[in-house]
Amino acid sequence: MRQLSKIFFLFLTALLSACSTLSVPENTEVWTGRFSVLSQSASSAERHSGNFRFTVSPEKKTLLITGPLGASVAKIEENSTVSTMETREGIRRARSTSELLNQAVGVPVNFEELQSWLEGSSKASAAAQGWKVEISRAPNGDVQRIFGKGKAPASDMNITITLLPKKEK
Repeated sequence: MRQLSKIFFLFLTALLSACSTLSVPENTEVWTGRFSVLSQSASSAERHSGNFRFTVSPEKKTLLITGPLGASVAKIEENSTVSTMETREGIRRARSTSELLNQAVGVPVNFEELQSWLEGSSKASAAAQGWKVEISRAPNGDVQRIFGKGKAPASDMNITITLLPKKEK
C-alpha cells in the first residue's frame, strides 16, 4: 500500500509540474501560440497544425513545435554559429533556420523574420523573399494573428501560414 501511494505521489507531482508555466529569465522574450500551415501544389495539398513556443535570449533562439495534442515535433535552436533541429529521427545541423523550418513544417522562414512578425513588423525582407504578410492586432495593440503567403524555394508549392501568438510577460 505504501509503495502504491509513493507511485501515485510521483505521478501527481510529474503531472502538476508538466502543467506549471515556465519562468522567463531576464532579457528573454517568449511567444507561445498555435499555428497552421497549408502547402499546395497543382497535384497535392498538405496541412500541418500545432503549437509553438519561441524563446529569444541574447545567447540563442529556440523554437519548440508540438502537434495539436502536445507531442513534440521538433526543437530548433539557433546560436551565433549553427542552427540545430532535434526530432524523433535525430539531430540535424544547418547554417540557417530557414532550411530547418522548411524541413520541419514546410515553411522556409528564418528566425529573424519570425521574430519580426511576432513583434508586429513585416520587414521588407519578407517581400523580397516572396512573402506577403498581414498582421492583425488586438484592441490593446498586441499581435493577435499573423497570416503569411509565399512560395517554397525551387518548387511549385504555395504556402499559407497562420500564427495565433501570445507574448508572455
